[in-house]
Amino acid sequence: MKTLLFATGNPHKVKEVREILADRYDVKSLQDIGCQEDIPETAPTLEGNALLKARYIVERYGMDCFAEDTGLEGGFARRSTRSLFCPLCRRK
Repeated sequence: MKTLLFATGNPHKVKEVREILADRYDVKSLQDIGCQEDIPETAPTLEGNALLKARYIVERYGMDCFAEDTGLEGGFARRSTRSLFCPLCRRK
């Protein structure tokens, strides 16, 4: 079974993804690989932050991974929460 890292620190999200992919991948979390770093999220968009996290893991840990970023959107009158998943980042 292939191992795939989900670059999130949220154990509830990891649990959900593990349940979905259980028959195809051994899904690991940042905690599982001992990643204690505060991964920079300096992009101006959710998409950009998810990609930064995924690239960080590939470059430093050499693992295939995907990431997500969750944020609040909208102004005072309308606020919504959304989550965005980054495409799979693979090591070279």
